[in-house]
Amino acid sequence: MPAREILADILLEQNRTEEALTEYEAVLQKEPTRYRALAGAAQAAQDAGEIEAARAYAEHLIAQVGAAGSERPTWEVVRGMAGTGPE
Repeated sequence: MPAREILADILLEQNRTEEALTEYEAVLQKEPTRYRALAGAAQAAQDAGEIEAARAYAEHLIAQVGAAGSERPTWEVVRGMAGTGPE
């Protein structure tokens, strides 16, 4: 797991959402398909009130995972952000 992603997770837990989003975005610059970074960016953006950005990250993740979905705990939350399932 990238160190910046760990930092972003910690920042998100501390409700430092804008800083967390910056770190998730840095991870996504190098690894644009990382599930955890996309889900984290979606959550951080939503928590920071950046609803359109949250939706864009969620939609990107859903497109990446496809119809198979995921069993990860964040999956239903992400689907809710994108308007494709329960939140």
